[in-house]
Amino acid sequence: MKSGSKSVTTFNPYVGNHLPPRRSTSTEREEIHGASERDRSLEIRWGDGHVSRHSYRWLRFNCFCLSCGSCNDGIRTIDLTLVPHNVRPSSLEQYGSDAVTIVWDDGHQSEYGGDWLRAHTNSSEERTRRRSWRPVTWKSRPIDDFPVGQFEDVASDDECRLEMFEGLRDHGLVRIDGVTTAIESTERVAKLFGPLHETTLYGYITDVQSKPVSKLGGETAIHQHPHCDDVFHYTPPGIVIFHCIVNETADGGISSYADGFAVAESIREEAPEAFRLLTTVPVQFIRRRPGHFDLRGEGRVIRLDDDGRIAGIRYFDRSVAPLDADEDLVDALLDAQTEFMRRIISPEFQVNHRLEPGAVVVVDNHRVLHGRTAFDPSAHRRLRTCVVDREEFHARWRELAYRLGRDDYDVFLSSGAV
Repeated sequence: MKSGSKSVTTFNPYVGNHLPPRRSTSTEREEIHGASERDRSLEIRWGDGHVSRHSYRWLRFNCFCLSCGSCNDGIRTIDLTLVPHNVRPSSLEQYGSDAVTIVWDDGHQSEYGGDWLRAHTNSSEERTRRRSWRPVTWKSRPIDDFPVGQFEDVASDDECRLEMFEGLRDHGLVRIDGVTTAIESTERVAKLFGPLHETTLYGYITDVQSKPVSKLGGETAIHQHPHCDDVFHYTPPGIVIFHCIVNETADGGISSYADGFAVAESIREEAPEAFRLLTTVPVQFIRRRPGHFDLRGEGRVIRLDDDGRIAGIRYFDRSVAPLDADEDLVDALLDAQTEFMRRIISPEFQVNHRLEPGAVVVVDNHRVLHGRTAFDPSAHRRLRTCVVDREEFHARWRELAYRLGRDDYDVFLSSGAV
């Protein structure tokens, strides 16, 4: 078998079937205690007693040597059509407990590190582990029960930053204090989680404050029920940052948050027909400004993953378009949305908090709904908000978790409401 190309120069540390350096040292689970050939696969016996089997065809296709290239940087010279269905080793050699070298029947040589092989083991136990992450759902509670960090600590210390990342991943909401009220601080906080995302409505960063002539709900002082931002986009914003600059409201202007995952589980248990409709029938959302834009998005209010777990929430009561659904379903769909609304506005599910100047709240917009109570429009209340894509945040969490030696760096996380 020939790849048809010479090797290329690359700087990606993932080239080669070994994992890059990390804080933790090799453990028993990554130590190879035996390697043997089977009919169609390589069998590995691990230091912790686990046994895994790796298809020869899979191993050959996933050789990441300099000649074959790596999927990690997309520089590859091999594809599946170049790997014979019956490819086999001509020789197999184990190097201590760290690696296995295979010389294939066409003469090509591949080396697989124990760390790499264990990370890509497809046994039921390992696949279950990689899918073991579960969100921490919540109902009404004090805001101080959520993860909180000091800005300078989060910005300068990797462990503190990872703690915030894990808190946002697990709870969908974290608070960062000590940010100051300087307007440039908004971007400094946001860029800890990922690059800023530009939107049609808001650009990169927008000021949320009451205006005499309002083009958006955020520019009013009226009550706003908890909602997910901008669900009229095909892919709604991911991570939303709220930075308080001024809050001189004597009464009202209290921020509210609701865990859409907890709400969805409540509906699953108490109103199964509503849950079925909310998870199977798409709802349309709209935002129009004649002469400027016409944004229309569609999606299920509750998205489930392939295993039936809650994966994402998409709901904004003030942006629900007139239903485009079978006429026999309209009333039932309205009933289902009412079940959802009734819960997100209930004190049972709401966390209420007065944002103080210099504080930041960060939420996962595909899970946590946010709102606020009405306030006197003459009172000065100013927030700055911006958005980071969820996948960018998850990418930073994975890389930091890996570097700091966390064993769960490779767990699968949901793509959210899409």
